[in-house]
Amino acid sequence: IPDHKALLPRATRDAVRLAPLGEHLALALHTGRNSILAYRYSYSGGGFKRDWRTLVEPGVAVGGRSTTSGTFDPFGGLHDQWQVLLDTDANGRLALAVNLNPTDYAEGHATHFRETLPADFFTGALLTELALDGRRVGTSYLETRVQTEVKAIKWHGESIVAVGRFLPTRLPDGSGWDGLVSVIPAGRHGREDPFCCPSMLR
Repeated sequence: IPDHKALLPRATRDAVRLAPLGEHLALALHTGRNSILAYRYSYSGGGFKRDWRTLVEPGVAVGGRSTTSGTFDPFGGLHDQWQVLLDTDANGRLALAVNLNPTDYAEGHATHFRETLPADFFTGALLTELALDGRRVGTSYLETRVQTEVKAIKWHGESIVAVGRFLPTRLPDGSGWDGLVSVIPAGRHGREDPFCCPSMLR
């Protein structure tokens, strides 16, 4: 990144997600430095005030991707490297997720938070739970060992549900994606094995 103060650093895209917390607001930000931040804003007196700011993932290198073949992918896979996913529940908890490939979030996460991840963990996604006060409850990692794209996360009672797709085998026409679902109990963190839905998206 040639200029850290630039609003739009070269080869990166800022991305923001918003989610309601009653009358208040949760915000997740993928910054130009490729870090992931979470915020809570409370509403009173006709305006918003920031309550807290929490680092979810440290800034890392992101290798930009571009179209290199003639296949057509309507799921917007080229933009997944920039996106951050966010959901809130009625108790004010936040869930955030980022896809790994082609980022270095796994290495950056393990180093910054001093958490042990598998040495070959370079595909899949990281899903972090934050408490009402912004405290990190923990991070789960979805490990598929193939190209994976989490598309949405949602609180469901005392669990966080992540859905998306993964590519066990690339077929000659560029297809071959299967569906992916993972249900993670609140308060639990570590390795998670997603449920796979073969042929769902072929």
